[in-house]
Amino acid sequence: MVFSNKKGFAFIEILLALGIVLFLYYFLAKVYMASSAGDKNTKKILTEQGIDTSGGKSTLQAVTDKIHDLNEKELERAKQIEDIEVK
Repeated sequence: MVFSNKKGFAFIEILLALGIVLFLYYFLAKVYMASSAGDKNTKKILTEQGIDTSGGKSTLQAVTDKIHDLNEKELERAKQIEDIEVK
């Protein structure tokens, strides 16, 4: 009988475990990105606001643009209020 006192993992075992973890991460990330806009209510509200929910990047860009527009409107209102107070 031959007994082995081998401790630890072989390199191929570590590579195999890493491959499985990366595959699961890829699969879960793909599923998460496909539903990036959330549930139906969220998609409905975003669509009403004129935000495209077809993909993660387009949703993010649309929300960023919307926030930028709102900030510009607030700055215009603040300038109008300042002009009224000065007069």
